[in-house]
Amino acid sequence: YNRGIAIANTLKGFCYWTFGDNDLAIEAAMEALEISKRENYRLIEAESYYILARGYMDVRETAKAKEAIEKAEELALEGKDWEQVCSIYNLKGVILFIENKTDIALHFYTKALETGRSHAVDSINFPRIISNMGECYAPENPSLALSYYTQALAMARRTGNKITEASIASIIGHAYLQKKDLNTAERYLQDALQLARNLGLRRVIRHAYSGL
Repeated sequence: YNRGIAIANTLKGFCYWTFGDNDLAIEAAMEALEISKRENYRLIEAESYYILARGYMDVRETAKAKEAIEKAEELALEGKDWEQVCSIYNLKGVILFIENKTDIALHFYTKALETGRSHAVDSINFPRIISNMGECYAPENPSLALSYYTQALAMARRTGNKITEASIASIIGHAYLQKKDLNTAERYLQDALQLARNLGLRRVIRHAYSGL
């Protein structure tokens, strides 16, 4: 059942990326991509490129990440999979943010949120986008950034998005660390650490420990 194998590999790829195992994520996405291209599964192909973009981004293969996310966007728009499109715009923003292109990153985060809302995408996808928008404001307006983080954390909890909840709690902890509010920072960082341990999110565990 080739379609099932391809889908399973994209899901494996997402899990590996979430754990921080980028090489395994890329390997799984490549397997999915090979099947989906051969069998003409266009939306699975888009998801494969999306996972590849995540993996390449984290190992600092920026050119490959950009190439993969552009291909993912083209295929997702063709298939009118708006949840996928929403995620792709968000990831495009992250890649640009890493390159210090904050204004363009914010444009894509806003586009991701608008696309999701206009096409009734499940709101479980929104907390990460809102948190990312906050990071764009953080250098010049920390209070505004914190309001975005707080809104995103509340939505993550409301929608049961535990992965994003852990990540945002750690981000908020670091924000309070910058404000020298050490007690509040510790509380959020400990919450993030406990949840990240339960889920096996090594990336978030490292981020929380660095704050602590």
